[in-house]
Amino acid sequence: MIKLFFLSSNLTKIAHFDYLLREHPIMLLPPPNYGKPYYEPRIDDRDELLKESIQSANLKLAKNGGGNDQPLQPDMAFITDNENASLLARYASKHQHRIFFIEDTSIAIEALSKGKEFPGVDVKYWMRETSFSDLDQQLKLLGNNRRVTVRSDIVLYLPPHLRDTPEETYKVFVGEVAGSIVDEESSFKTNKVYPWLDNKTFNKWFVPEGAKKPISQLSISSSLKYDFRSLALQKLISFLRKKDLLDTKQSQVKPLQGELFPRRNFIICGATCAGKTVLASSLTRFYAYQHIEASDFMRCALYSRHGYTTSMKIQTFAADALKKDPGIVARQIASYLKNMPTTGIVITGFRSPEEIKILEGELSGVSIETLYIDSSLEIRYQRNRKRNRADAPISMPEFRKKNDAQNAMGLDAIRAQSKVIQNEKSIFSYIRMTLRSLTDDSHLISFNCDISKVVDFLPLEQALLISMLIDHKKGLLPLTTTQIARNAESNIPGLRIKGDKYLPMDKNNVSRFFNQRFSPHFEAFNQNEKLYFSLSHTGISAAISLLRKISSVNQ
Repeated sequence: MIKLFFLSSNLTKIAHFDYLLREHPIMLLPPPNYGKPYYEPRIDDRDELLKESIQSANLKLAKNGGGNDQPLQPDMAFITDNENASLLARYASKHQHRIFFIEDTSIAIEALSKGKEFPGVDVKYWMRETSFSDLDQQLKLLGNNRRVTVRSDIVLYLPPHLRDTPEETYKVFVGEVAGSIVDEESSFKTNKVYPWLDNKTFNKWFVPEGAKKPISQLSISSSLKYDFRSLALQKLISFLRKKDLLDTKQSQVKPLQGELFPRRNFIICGATCAGKTVLASSLTRFYAYQHIEASDFMRCALYSRHGYTTSMKIQTFAADALKKDPGIVARQIASYLKNMPTTGIVITGFRSPEEIKILEGELSGVSIETLYIDSSLEIRYQRNRKRNRADAPISMPEFRKKNDAQNAMGLDAIRAQSKVIQNEKSIFSYIRMTLRSLTDDSHLISFNCDISKVVDFLPLEQALLISMLIDHKKGLLPLTTTQIARNAESNIPGLRIKGDKYLPMDKNNVSRFFNQRFSPHFEAFNQNEKLYFSLSHTGISAAISLLRKISSVNQ
C-alpha cells in the first residue's frame, strides 16, 4: 500500500479525499505538521498559483525532516530572500522523496467571466463576501445565464524517481463538472457523515448537469456522479498505476505462530452496562486478547470529519452515520486488524447485524463467534448509576429510552442470532464462569511487564501508548499534551534512548501528533477551550499488547 500525503489544513477536504480513496490501496496521510502546510498566493493566474503553491508545500515538507518525532531541521530555516528561497526550493526538489499532493477548487460563472474566469481561483474569498441575493441579482441583470463550471486541480509532487525529465517536478490532474446556479436558495443542514456536502461552500448553490438539486443536497451515491474532485483523483490514481506504485494484492493476515490450540475470536454485544467491556478487558489481561471497541472507531470517524472541538455528540453522529453507511466502523476495524494475528480478537460495541455481516465479509476466512451479554433493565440501570459517568442517563425513563433506541438500531436482532450469556449475579461470578466457557487454561498468559530495565527507542505513538497507560493506571488521565510529554520523562526514560542519547518526548511533537491524525487509540476532551487526551479501550488494549511484546523480547 502506497503512502500519499495530502497537504491541506482543511479537515473537510481531507475527509473527502479519505472517503474517495477508501477502496484503493492508498494510505492517505495528513500533513506531517499542524498549521498551514504551504503558502498559497492570492493571484488570478492558475498555473502560477499552482506552481508557487506546490513549491512552497515541498519546501515546508522538506524542512519538517524525517517524521513526526524529529525536530525541524535547523539548517532549513524559512528564508524570505527570493534568490536564496529559489535555491532552497531547487534543493528540496532534488532531495525530498515523499509523494504528496495539494488541491485547488475554482469556479467559472459564465455570465460573469469576461475575459477571465470569475471568481476563478479566488472563489473562497469571493464566497465570504457574496450573498445569494447579490449573485442572483447580478445574473438577472445580465440576462439570467446561470451556467457555471466547477473545477478541481490536483497537483502531485513528483520525487526524482518518478520524473520523465529533471524539470518535471509536479503533475496536474483536472476534474471539471458543468451545471447551473440554483434559482432559489434553500435552507438545509450540512451532512454530518459527508461534511463536504455542506451549506457553506459553493456546493450549496451548484446544481450539476443532470441533477435536480444542489450537489450538497444529493445522497452520497448520487453526488459521486458529479464529484469534480473524484474526477481529478481518478486521473491521479491512473498515473500511479501506470508507474506501478499501486499494489493490488490483498495482504493476508498471518496467524499467530506457536498457538497449538488457537484462541477463539469473539464479537461481544449487549445493551449499556450488560458487562461487555469488563469481559473484553479480562480476556485482554489474562489471555492476551486484542480488544477493539467499535465506539472508538466511530469517534475517530467523528473527529476526522468535524475535529476534536466539535459540539456534536457521538450518539447523534453514530445514529446518522449507521443509517447512511452501515460499514463506517466495520471497515475501519477490518483495516486495523490487517497484518495482526487471526486469533485472540475480541470486538465490542456493534449495534446492528449489518455491521457484523460487513465485518465478516471484510475478514473473510477469519472465524468469529458472536456473543450477546444479557441482563435485566433494572440491574443494568443500577450498574449505570454506580458507574456515574458524565454522559450516563440519570433517571430510569431516560435509561429505558436509551435502551429502546439501541434495540431499534438492531441489538434485538443480534440477540436472536447469538449465543446468549446471562450476567445477573456478581461481577466475579460472571467473569469466572464466562472465561471458563470461552477459554482454555493453556491460553493463560502471565502479565509480567516490568520494563524498568529495558533500554530501547520507541516511535512516538508507541511511546505515547506506554506512557499514557502508566498515567491511566495512576488515575491521571485525561491530560494536556504538555502534561503527557512531561510525564513521559519519568514514565519511560529507558524507552527513549537512541544510541547513547536520551531523547525526551517533545511537547510540540506530541501536539503535532494529535493534530495531524485521529487514532482509535485516543479520546479527546474539550474543557474550557483546552484539549485533554486519554486512552480509549482500544488504546489500552494496544498498550498492554505492546508492553507484553517489549517485555518478552527483553526477557
